[in-house]
Amino acid sequence: MQQNSFERLMTTLSDNELQGYLNNQSKYIPEAIEAALAEIQKRGRVFSEAELSALQMEINLRKEVVPIANEVPNTINPLWKKLVPVDDPNAPVFYSERAIYLFSIFFNVLFGTILSAINFSKTEQKKGIFEVIAFGIGYTALMLAVLMQFPRNTILIIVFNVAGAMILQLFWNKYIGKGVQYHARPIWVPLIIGLILVVFMLLSIFPNGEIPTNL
Repeated sequence: MQQNSFERLMTTLSDNELQGYLNNQSKYIPEAIEAALAEIQKRGRVFSEAELSALQMEINLRKEVVPIANEVPNTINPLWKKLVPVDDPNAPVFYSERAIYLFSIFFNVLFGTILSAINFSKTEQKKGIFEVIAFGIGYTALMLAVLMQFPRNTILIIVFNVAGAMILQLFWNKYIGKGVQYHARPIWVPLIIGLILVVFMLLSIFPNGEIPTNL
């Protein structure tokens, strides 16, 4: 299942992006590298026997030292799988896909946007910072404009947050890449900030401390 997912992803990448997987194998899990190699060969790239042997040897070595985590069965969202163990101390530190997804749903898409922008600041794809921030601001403005027409519609808020979280996954795939190895950054600071903001928001909306039950 995971390999098929990588194969689909590779068909959407440019030749240079595929080559990036082969040139930076330490950043990716073996299955992602194999899928990139297979896709670039389908496009007509010819490797010598020595090149293929070296690539396959590196892939096999990485399979031995980077075990793939078992996926939790879920046909709706692939984020509900165990994180891949990372032994490389030089691997980047990112807020995980799961953290971005959950913050976007339970707080707001802007939270997921900020976490994504922080991640992109640790990569060479700096333009992703501005693109994801522009998306977050525009998406939130659209969401507020629609919600003003349907006050107190909790289900609509959830729908917007889930859709925004799924779009942020596309930004991850574009600017970080699916299958990239990384250390998961602790979420305590953004979690505390989010909870504090939620408390202040509730107090401003319901100053008497009485929250209606018909929200």
